[in-house]
Amino acid sequence: MVFAQMRAFSTARILASKDRSSPKRPEEEQAKKGSRLTHVTPTGTAHMVSINAKAHTHRKAIACGTVQFSTPEPHVLISANAMKKGDVLSVARIAGIMAAKRTADLVPLCHPISLTSVGVDVELVGPEDVDKAGGVGAFGGVRLRAKVECQGATGVEMEALTAVSVAALTAPAASAGGKKQKKKWSKGKVKDKANHAVILDKSTADRLNKDVQSYRLITVATLVDRLKINGSLARSALKDLEEKGTIKQVVGHSKMKIYTRAVGATE
Repeated sequence: MVFAQMRAFSTARILASKDRSSPKRPEEEQAKKGSRLTHVTPTGTAHMVSINAKAHTHRKAIACGTVQFSTPEPHVLISANAMKKGDVLSVARIAGIMAAKRTADLVPLCHPISLTSVGVDVELVGPEDVDKAGGVGAFGGVRLRAKVECQGATGVEMEALTAVSVAALTAPAASAGGKKQKKKWSKGKVKDKANHAVILDKSTADRLNKDVQSYRLITVATLVDRLKINGSLARSALKDLEEKGTIKQVVGHSKMKIYTRAVGATE
């Protein structure tokens, strides 16, 4: 997956007071001219900008982003809600909301802001919608939009950007591991491709048929320890030996079955 783009903008700020002709402070005029960064002092030291003299107004910022899928599988699995980690879109949405509330902890010199509203929209875009989606690749992707509002003395652009960034990072992270992994066959067994049966290899089978006659009590744990095979294969082997009459069951329980060698089995 590729994080494609992100943009943000602030809407018009509505002053709490009807008088909007408050004079601009000298530092605001200086910053507007672009001669220096507001977070850097004349000596080059980074600091947090003072907002004590700024009026509390209604502030709103919106940030948008897209995540592009580089393969077709993510869109198929997400649309079917078949990911191992659950609902990817809901997880990304919650992650974005949580990130907006923790922006001051993530980004240095940001003011802690009492947010009044945080909304994150996460939309799955399919390959058939690429032409009208804008910024989404040929295999589809996810479109994100974060809207943050507050009543305060500073803007919430960073909160909106943080929300959409974390949501965009969460979408591919929550999609990882969606495919079923190939089953790893344990030592001592092979897969019969003709009938999809799991059988012992020849050397292990020969050892089983020879050594089982020397065991007084035989359990799944016995075969796992002696033959170094897994439990499911050991259970199958015991069932096969019982059907052949090589061993017989002496204890039957839902949790454990105990066998012994059958009398006259070696004759």
